[in-house]
Amino acid sequence: TWGKYIKMESVNHSIYPRAEIAAADAVAKAFVDKTPTMVEYPFKFPELKAYEVRLRITHTGLCHSDVHTAKSEWYDVKYPVVTGHEVLGIVTHVGAEVQNVKVGDRVGYGPLLCAGVTVFAPLKRFVKEGQSVGIIGIGGLGHLAVKYAKALGCRVTAYTSKVAEKKDELTKLGADEVRSSIDLDELKANAGSHHFIINCLSTNNNPLMNAYIDLTRRDGRFCQVGAPANGEELNINLRKLIGGQINLFGSMIGSVKDTEEMLEFSAKHNICLLYTSPSPRDS
Repeated sequence: TWGKYIKMESVNHSIYPRAEIAAADAVAKAFVDKTPTMVEYPFKFPELKAYEVRLRITHTGLCHSDVHTAKSEWYDVKYPVVTGHEVLGIVTHVGAEVQNVKVGDRVGYGPLLCAGVTVFAPLKRFVKEGQSVGIIGIGGLGHLAVKYAKALGCRVTAYTSKVAEKKDELTKLGADEVRSSIDLDELKANAGSHHFIINCLSTNNNPLMNAYIDLTRRDGRFCQVGAPANGEELNINLRKLIGGQINLFGSMIGSVKDTEEMLEFSAKHNICLLYTSPSPRDS
């Protein structure tokens, strides 16, 4: 079962050696197989290198890419693996050559520095004020895409599999319309509606994926940011791409400049994450 929590004394990592709990520098939650099974993993820190920084983590999140990684769906993982790249914390140690941060600084990478810049970068690069933007898949990526697209002055349509459940919430986030992402008839009825589509879902459902692409206007752009597991393949109707002169492309995270612009834009427009805190576990 996902998140099954056990102790396993035999687990060991090649870089972060296991330690007895009393002697450990930190304790991680590690996955030991594709199940994925989670174990408590006390470990010792390796020697800090010249360009490295060590943090005391205060906040951490779970990205869907962590789920793919834990299950070895993108590549063969060498277990044990500790997923999680959405981290905020306080700097406790800095390497000899580190110049831009110091002990005591609050630093981070993710959540906005992952999900936020992933959707902000293509939106900022391609959409114009007043255009119609469709956001497919309203989760971590999608709800931020709705906020950014609205703040950029676009007319925003959110596509979700849970219209009744999420309509009020998405309207508050800035969606002008909320439509079904799984009703093929409704999707076909709205073909050619949007200048720009950003698809936050990863699906190998051919009819749905082609219906998503068909939502794009002539000369419009369709941006894929949801990443599927390895081996998932799609059959796309290329004649419709050609006939509609639709630009189909992918986008992954963003540059340092994109990230800096995203943070400034988020602060200016008061854009932040919706989040759910899991129930605490006993150590």
